[in-house]
Amino acid sequence: EIRKLWAVSNERNREWIQENQEAVRTLRNQREETRSSLQALENRLGATRDELSGVRDAVEQARLAQNQMETRVEIVREAMSELETSVQARMESVALLEDVLPQLEALAEIQREGAGLAGRLNEIEEAIGAFDSYRRQVNTRLDRLERD
Repeated sequence: EIRKLWAVSNERNREWIQENQEAVRTLRNQREETRSSLQALENRLGATRDELSGVRDAVEQARLAQNQMETRVEIVREAMSELETSVQARMESVALLEDVLPQLEALAEIQREGAGLAGRLNEIEEAIGAFDSYRRQVNTRLDRLERD
C-alpha cells in the first residue's frame, strides 16, 4: 500500500519537478536577459552622465563668459559717464568763453578806432590777463578730468 502511494506520489512529483525545472531554466534565462539589459542601461547611463558633465562644463563656461561681458559693459558705462562729465565741463568752458568773446571784440574795436586811452588799455590788459588765468585754470581742470 505504501509502495502504491509512493509510486503515485513519485509520478506526480516527477511531473512537477520537471515542470519546475523548466520554470527554473526559464527564470534563469530571464535573469540573464535582465542582467544584460541592466548592463546596457548602465552603459547608456554612464554615457549620458559623461554628456551631462560636458553640458554642465559648457554652461559654466557660458556663465563665466556672461559675467565677463557684464563686467566689460559696466566698465564701458562708467567710461561713458566720465566722458559725458568731461564733455559737459568743456561745454561750460566754451560757453564762458563765448560770453567773454563779445566783450573782447568790443575792446578790440575800440582799440582799432584809436579811442582807447592808456588807462583803458591797462584795464583791458588786466581783463585779458584775468581771462587767460581763468582759461589756464579751466584747461588745468580739463586735463585733470581727462586723466581721471
